[in-house]
Amino acid sequence: MARSRVAVWGTGTEGMAALASLPQECTVTLIADDVSSPSVLAVGQAQGMQINAPSDLGQLQVDVVIRSPGVSIYREEVQSLVKRGVRVTTLLDLWLEAPTADVVVGVTGTKGKSTTTLLIEALLSAAGRSTELAGNIGRAVTEIGRCEVAVIEVSSYQAADLVRSPHVGVLTNLGEDHLPWHRTVENYQRDKLNLFAHAPLTDVVLGESVPALAIRDGVTVSVLDQDGLHASGANLLRGSDVIADLTDTALEPAHLVVDLAIASLAAEVVLDRRLSSDELLAAIDGFKRPPGRLEIVPSTDGVTWINDSLASNPFAAAAGIATFAARRLIVIVGGDDRGVDEALLIAALSVHQSVRSVIAIGESGRRWAPSITAIGVSVHVVDADDITLAVGIAGDIAAAGDVVLFSPAAPTSPSVGNWERRSALFRSAIETLSR
Repeated sequence: MARSRVAVWGTGTEGMAALASLPQECTVTLIADDVSSPSVLAVGQAQGMQINAPSDLGQLQVDVVIRSPGVSIYREEVQSLVKRGVRVTTLLDLWLEAPTADVVVGVTGTKGKSTTTLLIEALLSAAGRSTELAGNIGRAVTEIGRCEVAVIEVSSYQAADLVRSPHVGVLTNLGEDHLPWHRTVENYQRDKLNLFAHAPLTDVVLGESVPALAIRDGVTVSVLDQDGLHASGANLLRGSDVIADLTDTALEPAHLVVDLAIASLAAEVVLDRRLSSDELLAAIDGFKRPPGRLEIVPSTDGVTWINDSLASNPFAAAAGIATFAARRLIVIVGGDDRGVDEALLIAALSVHQSVRSVIAIGESGRRWAPSITAIGVSVHVVDADDITLAVGIAGDIAAAGDVVLFSPAAPTSPSVGNWERRSALFRSAIETLSR
């Protein structure tokens, strides 16, 4: 990279981390999609740099473009750069060329990757390894210091154009998501699986419901199965032996115990030995779920309010609904519309007869409402992506003992912001009801 002409595309966390990591000899240009936004202008002023629009890339003389994950490789500007012979890469791909960890574990999947990433780090730390977390979990990989193991959460955006893989790859599951970025389901799945396509990959760990994959020669594949590590209800088992009972812990919901099983198998691959029950229990002692993942929001109305706003696709929302199948349930769904097939969501609502009503918000909620009505579930449609209004409707419907689950099965609408703001609005609306 020394003395290269580099364009950094994006002024968010990864863009700024890329800018800070470049050798001083590089000639650097900043690219942003909205060059007139106050936040982008503030970055340009702080860096003392002019910021160019993507349309300027055709005239700029650059050798390398470091794209932020949100920049789709299928955009016309990116395709044009590739045709010109310009290298388009990411911060993760550059870091993988010379990682600051002895072993790199990359975790991806349509749901569960954040929890699994956190659990792998906790398990390895409990086993005495020096570990660091980074990636899609909210920390740039360039912040990782020298350590034995780096555990990286990898989104499909980050995996799509990697030319190097981690040493150990973990796939929690594989559904569909992010279609506006990837264009098709086939692209999405291929781009996500690109994480496992290159050197120096030596091991792949697969969850229970992952289809057979074409893995490169020489790579060892480990899979959850009934004879080895697997989850059953609130228990983690090895064969028929219960090695950890997760009842009344932060991991009690069944799909989170599955995440622990996957994480345990990955940790055992790294350690090259079995984990003991004591190590497992030490790792989960005090473990906290990622914010926005089946989080109980305190209230005084006798209703259990659950913030599962990180469930941004039907695959994840179906797991949230199944968690509360034994309770009377009101579900808030919807948000931005990526055109993802809602069949898994509809199936979950149909199977679990405990669902009393659904409140559908945003573009996706409006699109799904007829399908929900068709299975005999009452639907309240909120035209806007108005979480406060949805909570108010849920509060009117819910009785003491009910569960209100905000498991949107869709990403946050641009009008709302990001998932953190969506979570904050949900919590704030509940606090208002409880006054």
